[in-house]
Amino acid sequence: MILTASTLTVLVSCHQVCFIGWECNPQSGIPLRWFLPYKDPCKCTAIRLGGVDIPDSSYRSEAPRYLDKLIISEDPAEIQTFYTCKECNSTYHLVPYRRKFPFPAFHDAFVLDFSVQARNAAMVVLSTDGTEAGDQYQMVLGIGGGIAIRRCTECRKLHFVSSPGVLSEQEMRRFWLRHDNGTFALGKHQQAAYFKWTDPEPKAAPLFYGFASWDWPQTWAAHHACH
Repeated sequence: MILTASTLTVLVSCHQVCFIGWECNPQSGIPLRWFLPYKDPCKCTAIRLGGVDIPDSSYRSEAPRYLDKLIISEDPAEIQTFYTCKECNSTYHLVPYRRKFPFPAFHDAFVLDFSVQARNAAMVVLSTDGTEAGDQYQMVLGIGGGIAIRRCTECRKLHFVSSPGVLSEQEMRRFWLRHDNGTFALGKHQQAAYFKWTDPEPKAAPLFYGFASWDWPQTWAAHHACH
């Protein structure tokens, strides 16, 4: 898929899914060169190829970072390792039946790198307004011996994957979750996705995403590059 420069500008503004551009101008003596349209690749949770023959002048909000080596990845951990990024953690303790929306609303794709320690029903929630009333999706880990996605707490399961022992009360378990226009993929840290589902009627962005607990306390951590 070829993206226009205007589309790229919108997508990279969230600094989550990053798109690589390239430019080549033999008449001006400029050889082929790849670039990210900002200085800090550690902010990227996924790196994809974007449009072609896009001058770096299209991205004057920040100076572009020219790439000596090319990496295309959907794995935040791989990106962090590739660019030798220092990792920081933001930790959240939830008492029973509580929610926490610590992130701004996203307008496009995102990848969430997180850990959770819980007995059951650990939920990553996507909401239009950061409240239960605005819930569009609940990704529930540790429900009925597996992982499920649903619209709300009382709603039917839209998709379910058996995963006995997915959660632990004694230790943090780390996962990654990617959402892109109604398509979800979830996997254990540095492993391939084993939960995949696409909404036939995806909900429009922007959406807030956060964490929610059920009947026991839970500890959550969001992993991200330090800035």
